[in-house]
Amino acid sequence: MPLNLRLKLDSPLPIDVRHLSNAVNDGLDIAKVQRLQVFVGKKLKSVREVFDVSGDLTGDHQMVLSGDLSGVHSIGRGLESGSIVAQSNAGRHAGTAMSGGQITVQGNAGDYLGAQMTGGAIHVTGNAGDFVAAALEGSKYGMNRGEILIEGNAGAALGKRMRRGLVVVGGDVGELAAWNMLAGTIIVLGRSADKTATDIKRGTVILAGDGDRSKSDSHGKTLGSAFTAGGTSSPQIVQFLGTWLKRHYSDTLSSAVENKLLNRSFIKYNGVELNQNRAEIFIGL
Repeated sequence: MPLNLRLKLDSPLPIDVRHLSNAVNDGLDIAKVQRLQVFVGKKLKSVREVFDVSGDLTGDHQMVLSGDLSGVHSIGRGLESGSIVAQSNAGRHAGTAMSGGQITVQGNAGDYLGAQMTGGAIHVTGNAGDFVAAALEGSKYGMNRGEILIEGNAGAALGKRMRRGLVVVGGDVGELAAWNMLAGTIIVLGRSADKTATDIKRGTVILAGDGDRSKSDSHGKTLGSAFTAGGTSSPQIVQFLGTWLKRHYSDTLSSAVENKLLNRSFIKYNGVELNQNRAEIFIGL
């Protein structure tokens, strides 16, 4: 049985629940969870003042949050193990700096989803905001291992300074995706916006949206840096990742992967010579 927390506090102030991750990591009993503190605006309140709490966390380390969570931030921040399910839209910083475990958002997620995560997996059934898998301000690296799946769209600067890991977006992404990306893999099954892969250093970006080829012909809009066009083929890396995604996310991505990644040709663009052509961009035909 999971531990269930239903939001009961009706407040216009943001609620920061980062300390709930410690409860999941440690498998705290219900009494200790109720005594934990969360920020409501700048003030601290106990969990029992903010949520109705029931169930048990000590068995499977699973927490389920419900109610309108759009103003609840830092869900799963610093999570190391176990799982957290948000049964509605979630606020900013869900999964920031997590190193393990599983976070599921059954709705939309705010900005900085999975920022600087170093392990674990995040699944969002709706859309996500800006700076998914990105570096926080002043930080050297963004996402540095782990896996993020967003079934809907994502905002701007997805994967900014991303170091390792896999990000898959089933819909469209905003401008500056893979900005200053250092390594890792980003797959976009929808359309990409302007300045994709600006200042990318290394890594693999797969753009499978139907509108990307025409914009890439001038190298000026979809791709924001200088790239050299390679050949046209069905790259092994695309086929491998497509097969993996179809197997692991058959309920949500199977048809999209089949149509947009598998048995399809791509144009390959190599990164700028300054970075020894170590970045590679694949754009579907």
